[in-house]
Amino acid sequence: MLAGWLGPRKGQLERSEVVSDEGTQQEVRTSSGAWLNGEKRDAKIVEIQQRISRLVGIPEAFGESIYVLRYELGQEYLMHNDHCSEIPGEPPSQSCREFLQRAGGPGCGPGAGGVTCGDRLLTMIMYLRSPKRGGATAFPHAVSAPAAAPLLGQRAALQQGGDADGGDGAASVRRVALQEGGSEPGVNVPLHCQEGSGALQTSPPPGSALLFWDFVPAGPGWQPGDIAAPDPSSAHCGCPVLEGTKLIATRWMRAAEFR
Repeated sequence: MLAGWLGPRKGQLERSEVVSDEGTQQEVRTSSGAWLNGEKRDAKIVEIQQRISRLVGIPEAFGESIYVLRYELGQEYLMHNDHCSEIPGEPPSQSCREFLQRAGGPGCGPGAGGVTCGDRLLTMIMYLRSPKRGGATAFPHAVSAPAAAPLLGQRAALQQGGDADGGDGAASVRRVALQEGGSEPGVNVPLHCQEGSGALQTSPPPGSALLFWDFVPAGPGWQPGDIAAPDPSSAHCGCPVLEGTKLIATRWMRAAEFR
């Protein structure tokens, strides 16, 4: 279904935004994008949205509009969560509260925001065009067993504000040329985007899709309908593109009707 579908043209895309009280355009996300709603939501888009709904078993009305993202040379989206969950027990920020209200939150359960209290339940990323180098989707908290120990140690050092290597930060960030042998400025590649880091990375070919859950059952006694918990391993990033163009289309599904 996705083969040959490239979404809106480059001139129809605008700088991507984030949910934040500090402003919606930030350097953590440097791509451009467009929501496929209104007149852009044609029969093909409706068909894709309905197919996603059938695949994941969630009503189509619980989904946000498809969002097309374009990443050019050097563009990236730093590690983030698709959900808006913040500190447990603390009231959500104003921007997060408005985000949750669009699906019945911050109230929880039936008649409100469902098991996620209005938050995003799962993410579906559809790959339309793949770059020649870079641009992987990486999950820094989902690591392969052999590499888990050293990577977790490096991550702990970074979270404490220091360098993973105890020096100039060479282990956490590596500068890579945008074109092999070229004279263009380089780009900083985060540790979890580097080859051999141990972090889970995926670069599916065009026409493929990636699905992951942003929330998971909360605790061993969880029953269907109980409040779910954010999944720490769902934190991910769009690694910087080093050569070519990356084009994806994303749909987020929530646990209640999205408005």
